[in-house]
Amino acid sequence: MNSELNNVLKSVIREELEPVKRKLDSLETEQLSITTEMKIMMNEVSSVKQAVLETNQRLQVVESEQKLIKQAVMETNQAVQRLESIQEQQHRIIEMLSVRSIEQEAELRQIK
Repeated sequence: MNSELNNVLKSVIREELEPVKRKLDSLETEQLSITTEMKIMMNEVSSVKQAVLETNQRLQVVESEQKLIKQAVMETNQAVQRLESIQEQQHRIIEMLSVRSIEQEAELRQIK
């Protein structure tokens, strides 16, 4: 009887544990799936980090070039201002020479 009772108990325990075992198997499969997805996501995060680093490097190059361009523009503006100043001086000189020339022509006419 003891043996029979023992077998019945084992059978009942197996029947009761079967849904738990199936659920556990399902959870293990789901965990593996989640782990795989996490690895994929970690790879994607790593790729994004690499892309951000590359973008930052390119941005530094652009900023450096922008500084050079800004410096060139400032130098060009200064050169243009110098040229404008020289041009104004030349214009004044031409006006003065024109006035002198007209005066000298008038004097020459009076002398003749």
